[in-house]
Amino acid sequence: MHSKCARKGEWLGELKQTVKSGKELTIQSRWTLVRDDDGKPRSIFVINTDVTEQKSLEAQFLRTQRMESIGTLAGASLTT
Repeated sequence: MHSKCARKGEWLGELKQTVKSGKELTIQSRWTLVRDDDGKPRSIFVINTDVTEQKSLEAQFLRTQRMESIGTLAGASLTT
């Protein structure tokens, strides 16, 4: 990640982080390379967003869609 940020000037991705309580979070992270006045890399500016709940809801939605599709297929095979 550091090398990609250094080469491209930015990096965007998801990371797993564990908090003190032991709970694992899914973090959407955006890294931006900050340069000094001479254009040399000085630091990396990081913005992290907790997307754990969003990912959980997306997974639940996809499971529901799959179950509905199975129900539709099962219903169609009963009528033929």
